[in-house]
Amino acid sequence: MALSMQDFAQQLARCAQSPQEAVAFMEAFARVRLLGITKALSAPIREAIEAEDAAAPDWHDADLLEESGIDPAELTATNEPQRMFLHIDVAAARVKTAISVFLDMSGLSDKQRGDLYPWLSSQKGEVSRDVLSDEVRRLNRHLAWIRTTGVRPETFLAYHRHLGIHGSSQNFSGQVGAMGAAVSFIEALEEVSKGSIVEIVGSSPSMLADQSPEAIADYLTTGSKKDVSTKQIRALVLKNGRFVVFSSDPDVSIFMPLVPLPMSVTRPGTKNVKVIPFSSPGHAALHLYNQVRQHADQRRQKLHEFAVGEVKTATDPSNLHERLALGSRETKVEVNADRFLLMALLTKDILEGGTGKKSGRAPLQNRDTVRFTDVFNLHHAWGWDGGRERHPGHWDTFKGRVKVWTGL
Repeated sequence: MALSMQDFAQQLARCAQSPQEAVAFMEAFARVRLLGITKALSAPIREAIEAEDAAAPDWHDADLLEESGIDPAELTATNEPQRMFLHIDVAAARVKTAISVFLDMSGLSDKQRGDLYPWLSSQKGEVSRDVLSDEVRRLNRHLAWIRTTGVRPETFLAYHRHLGIHGSSQNFSGQVGAMGAAVSFIEALEEVSKGSIVEIVGSSPSMLADQSPEAIADYLTTGSKKDVSTKQIRALVLKNGRFVVFSSDPDVSIFMPLVPLPMSVTRPGTKNVKVIPFSSPGHAALHLYNQVRQHADQRRQKLHEFAVGEVKTATDPSNLHERLALGSRETKVEVNADRFLLMALLTKDILEGGTGKKSGRAPLQNRDTVRFTDVFNLHHAWGWDGGRERHPGHWDTFKGRVKVWTGL
């Protein structure tokens, strides 16, 4: 059910952020991105240490240190020698994670590493202890030489990973924003109809120390990769049979299945096909949705969607219009449902086109330009720093639309 132009204009007016709020949001997500970068930079060393510890090398055996090309005097100032050198026993055990990290720390190109350390670079075939010791010894002396220049070999890990880190940090910010959007929906539903959520696929907001972007980022990055994937809020099951799924393209979908939920999923095994039953209705609905998510015809046949939405956390005012254009391609053409935008920043240029500059872009007040039926401010709805209290009209409007879409 689309809003009237007057109601839409009033809704937009409630979305505006003050300059102070915009700065607070940008600072919070700058810290989120830096946390993601820091975690990514430290991951190789952390993973290498864990892998080395599993091999249980003896850092006190003088003969093994000699084979490794390590001077015992170099270990006196550290409690973590596994961060500095590759132990011969770790190389002999073919601990690929650790070997790869120390090769990256060498600062050498792939070709140079292949020429200088052919077995360590490939780890293929059998190798004699003498050949292995020669390569490990020369690699460790090379790392020791780098340290004499005043450079930490770990610096080269960032060199090797910087392109991937740039992309992953952007994705990580999006994951944190998605959690913030999920928190907004969960708490709106609880206020609209307490007890209406019968299942959460992922973490309950009660698991969070607080709901700030930084706290969510820290929570998501604590634990193994498997732990992290299970923490993300992916779906809500409502008592009236509707579902709220947090995915991508679109980021949010509120729907009711038109077909029975699948009971299980089949996966190919080494010998036979495995039949894996779903543990709950939420997991079954999530599987059904992901099967048809990118196929408009199948979605219409298997789901009745009441609303779909995009969640945007871009903090660069200069490219917000481009982000909106990319984000709305799916929802503005193929989906016969209300289409909403949950976004911060929402600058004056986006809302009104009133920056004092000629941007050449139509503002959100022009309903023909960006075809969203509803627009909400993610910062206000998330509410970690009191945004709901500062903008009660915005929160009430958001809850009212959630109530309509979920049928509660």
